[in-house]
Amino acid sequence: MTMHSAPDNLDILNCPLSGMSLIEASAGTGKTWNICMLYLRFLLEAKLAVPEILVVTFTNAATAELKERIRARIMEMLLFLEETAAPSEADPFLASLVSHLEAAETGREEMQLLLKAALASFDEATISTIHGFCRKVAGTLAFGTGQPFSFTVEREEKETLTHVVHDFWRRHVAADTLPPAMAMYLNAIRITPEGLAAFLQREMEKPLAQKRWPDDLAPLDESDMDALIAAYEKLKDSWQQYRESLPDVIGNAVTEKVLSGAKYGGRPLPNILAAYESLFARKDPAALSILSDNTARTRLWRLTTDGMADGANKGKTPPPHPFFSLAETWFTLRDEAITRLHQAYLHLLFMLSKEADEVRRRRQENRVLSSSDMLYRLYAALSDPALPDLPAAIRRMYPAALIDEFQDTDPIQFFIFRTIYAGSDAPVFFVGDPKQAIYRFRNADLHTYLAAREEVNALYSLTLNQRSTPEVIAACNAFFLKNPNPFMLDGLGYPPVSPGARQREALADESDASTGNGIVLWRLPHTTDSGYLRRNDAMAAAANAVADEIARLLHAGQHNEIRIGEAPLKAADMAILVRTHNEARRMQQALALRGLASVSLSPGSVWDSPEAAELGIILSAIITPRNLPRLRAALATEMLGLDAPAIEALSAQDEKLLAKVERFMAYQAVWLEHGISFVLRQVMGEHDVYARLLALPDGERRVTNLLHLAELLNDAAQHHAMPESLLRWMTEQRESGASDEETQIRLESDEKLIRIMTIYAAKGLEFPFVFCPFLWDAWRSNRNDSLDGMEYQDGNRLVIDFREHDALSEAAIKNRMAVEDAADRLRLVYVALTRAIYRCYVVAGCYVQPSGRSVNVNHSTSGTLNWLATDAGITPAEWISNGDEERVAWIEAGWQAMADSCDSITLADLPMRGAPVTASPETDGSSAITLMAAPLPAAIPAGWRIGSYSALVYGAMGAIHEAAASDHDERVQDAGPPDEPETVPDTDDIFLFPASRYAGNCLHAVFEEVDFTDESTWDAAIAQALLRHPPYGRLHPEAGNTPEALAAMIRQMLKNVLATPLHNGMTLAGIGLEKRLTELEFFLPAKNVSAPAVNALIPPDYPVSKLAFPQLEGYLKGLIDLVVEHNGRFYILDWKSNLLGSQQADYGEDAIHTAMAEHNYHLQHLLYTVALDRYLSHRMPGYAYDTHFGGVLYLFVRGVRPAWRQENGTPSGVFFRRADERLIRALDALLSGGGA
Repeated sequence: MTMHSAPDNLDILNCPLSGMSLIEASAGTGKTWNICMLYLRFLLEAKLAVPEILVVTFTNAATAELKERIRARIMEMLLFLEETAAPSEADPFLASLVSHLEAAETGREEMQLLLKAALASFDEATISTIHGFCRKVAGTLAFGTGQPFSFTVEREEKETLTHVVHDFWRRHVAADTLPPAMAMYLNAIRITPEGLAAFLQREMEKPLAQKRWPDDLAPLDESDMDALIAAYEKLKDSWQQYRESLPDVIGNAVTEKVLSGAKYGGRPLPNILAAYESLFARKDPAALSILSDNTARTRLWRLTTDGMADGANKGKTPPPHPFFSLAETWFTLRDEAITRLHQAYLHLLFMLSKEADEVRRRRQENRVLSSSDMLYRLYAALSDPALPDLPAAIRRMYPAALIDEFQDTDPIQFFIFRTIYAGSDAPVFFVGDPKQAIYRFRNADLHTYLAAREEVNALYSLTLNQRSTPEVIAACNAFFLKNPNPFMLDGLGYPPVSPGARQREALADESDASTGNGIVLWRLPHTTDSGYLRRNDAMAAAANAVADEIARLLHAGQHNEIRIGEAPLKAADMAILVRTHNEARRMQQALALRGLASVSLSPGSVWDSPEAAELGIILSAIITPRNLPRLRAALATEMLGLDAPAIEALSAQDEKLLAKVERFMAYQAVWLEHGISFVLRQVMGEHDVYARLLALPDGERRVTNLLHLAELLNDAAQHHAMPESLLRWMTEQRESGASDEETQIRLESDEKLIRIMTIYAAKGLEFPFVFCPFLWDAWRSNRNDSLDGMEYQDGNRLVIDFREHDALSEAAIKNRMAVEDAADRLRLVYVALTRAIYRCYVVAGCYVQPSGRSVNVNHSTSGTLNWLATDAGITPAEWISNGDEERVAWIEAGWQAMADSCDSITLADLPMRGAPVTASPETDGSSAITLMAAPLPAAIPAGWRIGSYSALVYGAMGAIHEAAASDHDERVQDAGPPDEPETVPDTDDIFLFPASRYAGNCLHAVFEEVDFTDESTWDAAIAQALLRHPPYGRLHPEAGNTPEALAAMIRQMLKNVLATPLHNGMTLAGIGLEKRLTELEFFLPAKNVSAPAVNALIPPDYPVSKLAFPQLEGYLKGLIDLVVEHNGRFYILDWKSNLLGSQQADYGEDAIHTAMAEHNYHLQHLLYTVALDRYLSHRMPGYAYDTHFGGVLYLFVRGVRPAWRQENGTPSGVFFRRADERLIRALDALLSGGGA
């Protein structure tokens, strides 16, 4: 290992052309120029042919640019030698190079011959990405590398990996041998094949990361849960014994001041009791259904002996009780069981990690490789002791190499080049700037670069800045030299740079003498009257200040008051650099309000755009046109343009709503017949989508994204012809974060406009004026915490750690990870500031942000930009984790000292437009608003919630953030096989269909999609339902039944149900689409609804279990399966897939009433009746309950058959009831807060 104390300045003419060298090129120091010069030296001094020189860079776009620059440089050199270049056009270096070569006895005539040969053979140049290099090696040395002789490369080949994961899933997850507890645990932590695929993808992308697994990995054995199950059953028996008396025991202890009223009083106790009711109703010994619900866990813990001791008042001993002791035992065993289940899950991941080799094997067998495969296979070949001659063979192909953007290397890439060239005299130049290493999210590894720096033979630096003016250079030096550790990482400092020889046209600014060149540092306002701005107000203020300054500058440019050389300043001279798309949108809106046009660029994926989300919603509605919630969601997108009043009006007019359904059905037909491009053109044209989007401030950006998406979908349709398949592919792209050059956000306009771009997109570019409005934000990157294992650096080695750590060790690791994130952000600051040629505007300072119950500056005083204003005395980890008020003076003094030390930094307060602006993220905050505090209510209301039938019955209450979903028998436990039938069912009998919530979802989907009157629609609806809702769930595929057999069962069931007379002569086979409303979603306002009040209201002939839910203030949600109209009356239908048995008697009146009572369906249908009653009252003039409401029908579909009738003539499997109007009115009043 070679230790380098400091790099030498690169002498491009005299640096040795031998061994491994590293050139550290600070921003703007002519990196590409020097690469071109080294290429010339390879041609003319080393006398290498073009095909012998390897040049590697980061992207295909950079490859194309570098190839043109090198070709142009060869041509310039040739013209100079032929003396056809004018002296003023000649680069002084060319004359120096000629003299240098002549001194080495290479004459001009030979130089010309070499250059002409180079131009003639330049098409053979290997100037490519690292993946292109690997592919060329594989093609040339296929036998020596073990590669197939012919293969296809797909940048992100995922199909093979998906197949391997699904095979793994079937073997290890969906297998009959998987213990039920393990299946429940995997379901509770939401493990899916897609999640496992993401895990395996990371394994393949980071194969050299050190995986640290626990020592005690082992699969779960069913006996591991025996002790827990026994404790659960004992606790359940005790609950049945004491459930009525426990409230009094606890209540008395509260009254006697033994237990804390805050923990066991009037509000908490019902919640605690409801948690136990829910625990035993679910038959879930490990309480896995609340695995991530800390509130529910705490409620259960409150009735353990430890929990009671914690809840006792000081000096008091809680009352002893057998239930508390049993709860303590169960709770302890439950925690142990969850630990054991997690160990078994990690064992599953460990086995999955070994499947990476299987993915690579199948890809090679299929001759389809991904880009990362190319890299890994060359790495593996170079590591193979059986191929000792491979490095020399590659070195003979490429006796010299230039590796650009080396700061974005990774362990495999460096291993490849080191193995090929280390120990030889072959000249290899690695070129990069570690301060610009900003692609860690793409697996770039700066620590590999830092390790490589110690291994090279020579270390050089480029410190003459050819991009920026001396003022900008001096200001940047001051910015990054104040803190002795500006980038927070050992081994990464800031070498000061100096102005280069390049002459820039002068900037003349006669518009404002107070604004200097270099860096204009605007400080976020802080006055004793208003204090600091809140973060969101500061975002709005910074955006407005930048937009106002740009408007001022452009106005001055139009009046020739600001000039670059002789040219007035124009919009294209300005760039606004941001970190996120939200910041870009905020700036674009601020500019648009001032009449300033801008163009937005980003390296992000178009799949992450709002247009991709909206297009997915629209396509989903086209695929399921009769799904009214999806249809309304599509119409409410910005693309299709209906606002809330328009949606409300549409919902109130059946004819118009039906017309929309029929239009989307027509779109579906067009898609099936003509393809995705045709249907998109039709939808966009009929709804004036382009005109609507172009009217928005960022309209061009949106239309460009939409056209880009249409192009990607059209390409993908070659492999995904069916609409469902194409939509599924699109969803996978969006969820996986797929990003490559094909999906990268495109430039929306070629006009000379103000440019807004992310810092990532700006890397490598330069702009006369740069604006950085939001670098002050103590932004935290969204690390991918969805994958198991903590990723962190241990020295120069990337570690993925799956082990459990004590609190101290885990905190230390998380601090290390936080420092890595902060270091990333500091490098972004460097990239942003070094884009400027003449002037850079930076907003800095402190702001306030809610933290717990207070609003303080802690967040901003731990920000990375403010770190640069400080000096020694605190470690990076301390800075990030311990922001406080005391730092404010230090930070502000630091910025002032920085400005005082450098004439090229102008420090001023952020220009404010009148009073501080308050803005939400959705507004730009462009106008000042006078605000005053609203008066406090007389009492603080209870937490606002959205409840449901299930929440009322089981006490599980909580806010939701998405549309209500149908219950689909969600509270029905998965059933085992029925008792042995007296007769064996036919093979297409629905009794043979699985019995589970998954099966319920599947059958509901069938009833939702089929046209009852048109049997020709059934097969497609059945196939679609089986595909989208596997009846055995993902954990248990078809379990021996073929899709054809399952479809036959559903078809026969449909025939039976639709042909059975139900009530007053109604059969569903006669109900057309115009007479039905599928999945009627409702949200009923609920005002202070309490369990005792509901219990008191329900009549004795409605067998509803005693309810114990927390008081509900908010809304009650639900989804009615079907509403049909028959003979002028409206009926509610609810499909029940419960398997009650396989005989007619199992679906008789007594059995049906028992099932209704067991699951509290009586309460459900009363709530549904209130909802439909309100709906019809609103929609139907002259509506009267007695006249127009027909009743409620619950169809237990397995037992609904035309031939099965009960003695009184009513159909088997059917429950019918029509509630008394007085009961419905009383329940409606209770929900509305008017009492019963």
